[in-house]
Amino acid sequence: MEPPWVPENTGESADMSMLRPAEDAVVPVFFSTADRPEFDGDFSEWAGLDGPLTRLAVYGGSHVPEDAEAFFVLRTDGVNLFVYCRVTDDIAHENFLPGSMAWRSDTPEIFFGTTTSKHRKYTAGDNQIRLVPRSKDDIMAVDIVINQRTVDAYMVDGQEGTIFQAAAVYFDGGYEIEASIPLSLMMIDELKVGQKVRCDFQVNDADETERDRMVHWMSDKDTPWFDPSVWGNGAVAELPEIRKETPDVL
Repeated sequence: MEPPWVPENTGESADMSMLRPAEDAVVPVFFSTADRPEFDGDFSEWAGLDGPLTRLAVYGGSHVPEDAEAFFVLRTDGVNLFVYCRVTDDIAHENFLPGSMAWRSDTPEIFFGTTTSKHRKYTAGDNQIRLVPRSKDDIMAVDIVINQRTVDAYMVDGQEGTIFQAAAVYFDGGYEIEASIPLSLMMIDELKVGQKVRCDFQVNDADETERDRMVHWMSDKDTPWFDPSVWGNGAVAELPEIRKETPDVL
């Protein structure tokens, strides 16, 4: 299967070995049933937690942090996946494209699954999640796209404790997004402390009318959206009682 349209490379790529995560890097998915974030555009609840940073420029030239870079944090209460993303983008746009096509403009993406054996095709529980910020004025105008399908509140099955919500806030030089996605929408039964997962992270950047840069955390090619074998490792861990002043960046 051919990947989506890829623009011509605009520069020399940086040394990937200097930007790739450590071989033993494990993305934490912080677990707590008592401490859940609110999805209101106040991102202080994500402070001091470790997470991955996208640094591998798949195309569009070498990695330019101020142009396209994203830091992610994952949390869970066992029923929902909570996602935070801070995108550095010197020309950040509202994204008006349909969810399945929104990769052509400014969007972060998360690849997440619970099947830990390496496999080259998606199985049940493997997910490509795209968060689409729609408005600089309405912070709640965020679409959540799972496996190319834009999901909505009516799809939530009413499972106790499910939270389906997202918020995005633009700032000078980028934007922040927080989202809660019921695991049931991801074909995942539960997440529990000690459980291993697989994941990767991506930011799409369009300075003008088409995506001109894409940056990953783990994969150096545009393949995570159809090949889970290139994803990295993660694990569910207890949410720490004391946060770090400076979180670890994977």
